[in-house]
Amino acid sequence: MRENRKYRHDHPTCYMQCEIAMREQAIEAELKDGTPIQVFLDYDCDKQCLEQEFDRLTARSRHQRFFSPINKLSDAQLSYLINVDGIDHVLIVAAEAQGDQRRGIGLARYVRLKDEPNVAEFAITVADAFQNRGLGSILMDALMTHAQVNSIHVLRGYVLASNRSMIRLLEGLGGQRKEEDGELCFDLNLAKRAAISSSLFSVLLVLDQK
Repeated sequence: MRENRKYRHDHPTCYMQCEIAMREQAIEAELKDGTPIQVFLDYDCDKQCLEQEFDRLTARSRHQRFFSPINKLSDAQLSYLINVDGIDHVLIVAAEAQGDQRRGIGLARYVRLKDEPNVAEFAITVADAFQNRGLGSILMDALMTHAQVNSIHVLRGYVLASNRSMIRLLEGLGGQRKEEDGELCFDLNLAKRAAISSSLFSVLLVLDQK
């Protein structure tokens, strides 16, 4: 496993099933079945919550996320995942509103490569109960929108060959596919993406300046 080299699709996250205090601004969106959700930038991540959510994952889910059996996140992995700055390491969270709280249901993140500052590796995590309901597409749109205004030209992701839903999503977005070290690698060229017109743009930009 080479978690320090690249982000994997569907990393576990401290926001999966965790309650998040409501913030002033968020993007309102709907899943395919009409379920209302909110999407927002976040800069905080808690090690304990991340460990708790990892413990809830099945062995199959852990393999799907890490490409190998893993029983516990190392201190180095935990520190790496919570080190979010909103510029070189960006975290976007999707949540269900529950009263004055938010329950995390998924996230998208990207990390700018030091040797290629216009390239970033990304990962998307969707809670099991919310998979195949359009949440991955919403998070991907938010991620690409933020990356474009943050001088990222290429988003790069690594996916298991068995993860057909993610592969279809990335191929549908025009991702260039190649095999690398026995894994599937997708490059999304944001320069070829249509001019930003999504409502995500203004909200994410405002949030990023807070």
